[in-house]
Amino acid sequence: MKRVTVAFLLLFVVMFVGKAQTISTDDWDKKIIAEENSHSELMQNLEYLCDMIGPRVTGSDRMRRANEWTEDRFKDYGLKNVHLESWQFGVPWFRGAVSARVVKPNGLPLILAQQAWTPGTNGPREGDVVFVDIKEAKDIEKYKGKLHGAWVLPGEPAKIPAVPPEQRRLRLPDTLQAVQQAPFDTAAMRRYRRLAGLRDTLNKFFQSEEISGIIRDAGKEHALLNMTGSPGNYAGMFGGAAQPDRITQVFTIHEHYSMLYRLLKRGEKVTVEMNLQSHTGDKPVEAENTVAEIPGSEKPDEVVILGAHLDSWDLGQGATDNGTGSITVLEAARILKVIDAKPKRTIRFVLFSGEEQGLLGSRAYVDSHKDAMPRVAAVLVMDIGSGKLRGIALQRNEAVKPIMDSLLAPFRSMGVIDINLRNQGGTDHLSFDRVGVPAFSFIQDPLEYGKTHHSQSDTFDHASEEDLKQAATVMTSLALKIANLPQMLPRKPVPTVAPAGGN
Repeated sequence: MKRVTVAFLLLFVVMFVGKAQTISTDDWDKKIIAEENSHSELMQNLEYLCDMIGPRVTGSDRMRRANEWTEDRFKDYGLKNVHLESWQFGVPWFRGAVSARVVKPNGLPLILAQQAWTPGTNGPREGDVVFVDIKEAKDIEKYKGKLHGAWVLPGEPAKIPAVPPEQRRLRLPDTLQAVQQAPFDTAAMRRYRRLAGLRDTLNKFFQSEEISGIIRDAGKEHALLNMTGSPGNYAGMFGGAAQPDRITQVFTIHEHYSMLYRLLKRGEKVTVEMNLQSHTGDKPVEAENTVAEIPGSEKPDEVVILGAHLDSWDLGQGATDNGTGSITVLEAARILKVIDAKPKRTIRFVLFSGEEQGLLGSRAYVDSHKDAMPRVAAVLVMDIGSGKLRGIALQRNEAVKPIMDSLLAPFRSMGVIDINLRNQGGTDHLSFDRVGVPAFSFIQDPLEYGKTHHSQSDTFDHASEEDLKQAATVMTSLALKIANLPQMLPRKPVPTVAPAGGN
């Protein structure tokens, strides 16, 4: 029975690809490439988003401005059904001034940022620093009664490799058969993910001990910070947690975290003082996703979605995470209108909010359009910074691979060489993948994404115009080709457990 099923599937794929290959898209590709090379508006739009609007935390006024500005840009480009779709977010969080220092032994000022949606200190708060090594619930017992008023270090420092910047850039030759994708997260965040299952237990324990707060390692080199957080359910992106964080938490630079750890290992008494002036709103607010579309000429009820998340963290400008992806989606819409493409299926452009809090905006979109999900032909998401598109991860959808191989073949000369079956996590395609929609995230050159990601260096200066033009060309072409296929892309079975993510 299994052999028959596999044989039937292979026959279906061969027939599907054969039809796909009969569609002439060469002329459209030439028009797309020419328009992007000659009249690109990528960088001017990204510059406006970064410099004029700035960081875009979900629930903030700047996020609302970004939604309204992108709505206006879609209208300027002549798209149809342009609107903002609201969803219930949660209470907003407002970052305030921060000051911190080592009181004993060395008096050094500490460079840090408060983790979003955790409470401030309501004035200066002094306490001893205590290292806590808790890997499982039974480890809690040895710390009972010993942490009152302490600032807790929850683990050893991240291991930051001394790798030359030229190697970390990973601009690989186009002749390679596969691209080695850099990890999205830092050692510090991987450690925190391992503790996700203990999160509620640890929170209750730390609250019962009345600690001053938690100091986390930013896990990046060269004094770069990190950020994360969410109202009500921070760990939702890591697999779920029932309670909001009610403990003050900060990210300090790796160099300072390592110093505190070394001092404690020497047996020194270490005391710090922090003054964190944040506050949380008193009532929930609505967030929005920006939506626009080019209606299909033959099958308007079937939809190809191009997506990216418009929200960002607030230490930098939200340029590479994910202004670049959002502006590339906007550019794809502009190109398709300029060349007067008339896709057979509707191409819809969605800029999500709430991604950084656990894919909340895309989840809300899927939930509010659940009856339409069977008619979504594909979802393509860009969210790994400013680098070239090197390929696409197909989420174990084996039947899609020969089709994608065929559709992306013209772009091998532009470096698109890695079409693979692996699951890629961390961004909004997962909200669609969990309900069976063929949804994929592009593989990109990481460039400096590991540094800019969630840090104060996530600025316009780190966006590569050359690479973004290539990304816009490939994304636009692939969307049009999928929209013009004779059949919908084959689907895989719906997963029994929804994957987690959040880039």
